[in-house]
Amino acid sequence: MARALRRAGEEVTLLALLDSHARNDPHADPETLATLAAWEQGDGKSWRQEHFVKMERIVDAHLSAVRRWTPQPYDGRAMLFAAHQPGVARDATLGWGPLLPRLSVIEMNADHFTLLREPAVSEIAERLRAALAEERAASASEHGRPVLSSSGSTRLARETNHRKRALMTDRLRKVIDEWRLEQQGRHERIDQFAKIALGEAATGAPPLQDPELYFWPGLESQPFYDRAVSWMVELEAAYPVIRSELGGLLNAKVAFTPYAQGADARYRQEKFDLEEGSDRWSIYDLLEPAAESDCPKTVAFLQRWFRSELGEPVTAQFSALRAGAHIPPHCGVSNVFLTAHLGLIVPKGCRIRVGNETRYWSEGHGVVFDDSFEHEAWNEGDSMRIVFLARFYHPALTEVEIEALGTLHERVRALVAENTAAQRDALQSLRKGG
Repeated sequence: MARALRRAGEEVTLLALLDSHARNDPHADPETLATLAAWEQGDGKSWRQEHFVKMERIVDAHLSAVRRWTPQPYDGRAMLFAAHQPGVARDATLGWGPLLPRLSVIEMNADHFTLLREPAVSEIAERLRAALAEERAASASEHGRPVLSSSGSTRLARETNHRKRALMTDRLRKVIDEWRLEQQGRHERIDQFAKIALGEAATGAPPLQDPELYFWPGLESQPFYDRAVSWMVELEAAYPVIRSELGGLLNAKVAFTPYAQGADARYRQEKFDLEEGSDRWSIYDLLEPAAESDCPKTVAFLQRWFRSELGEPVTAQFSALRAGAHIPPHCGVSNVFLTAHLGLIVPKGCRIRVGNETRYWSEGHGVVFDDSFEHEAWNEGDSMRIVFLARFYHPALTEVEIEALGTLHERVRALVAENTAAQRDALQSLRKGG
């Protein structure tokens, strides 16, 4: 592609390669291909057999294309972002070394499938941005052109970012307008939601309720919901079973995952004042396949209590807060969800504030709250606090509304990004009129 662009008279400043092999892909060896099954994905779980079979078909198609292609030398600057693949022997340049004399190789702390997800994709973007700036500065100096001063570069970057935000706002407005037309007449609250999202109407929310992404009108708004769900009695009655399965995890020393990890790592670090990899707040995800064998009875409860056809529970986990930890005040992403907690291991001094009301957790007792209200949590005890957590749709939402919002959210994600922070910033900019 870079060679073709040059032949067409275009300037190519930098060639970026994302874990791409020039030739002789090591996966062509059946024995090496078999090691794919042992690769560790970003979440630390080995591949399931059905996933491996699917990937084997993709690799086979890839190899078929590679055999029909012969790469050519290229003398421009190139950067190769290579995935980290433990246990797979390969040339560090992935075969590009003899072809690209100005190649630099960066081995990323990500596998082939998480390379374009957070946090790896942000690192790649930052490195590309810096490399482009270096090349342009070198080119300007070589041709006697003035290089922008620091203040000029800052002003240009600010103007560029403003144009990008304005363009994104226009596109997002179009997405919501089209969605509103599609949903017209399905439910009266849908049109009002669109007006709020577009900044045409106020939320009318009570003090301290300020969801980051979506505010759905017409839902009862209060910090805590006592006995709001029919299964709460069952949840509390299931405490001995759930606590026993948690105990099995702890005895087996099954690792909990730091909450500020994965695609939204930076967003969570900033929002919850967590260091990278911090265990101040960690979770065991009950929606992961491993939970079916680790905690079969708890998973069975989830399947009985929640409407899986609507994607419930949206979240289900054991949530651990280290002794002395404090989760600072924050609001959730939307008022369409409620969150249930069941105290499992609760030392003295563990409490949660939602809105203006503070409650203490206790073992075997449940609580339901709306996390779109400002809330914060403390563990002032001397040991770990662990609660069962499940997030589900507000009982007043209809299935039509849940489906409609799901459709919109998928379009917002496709337009903006998977990252919650990017979605938040785009939607807030739209509500404020760009």
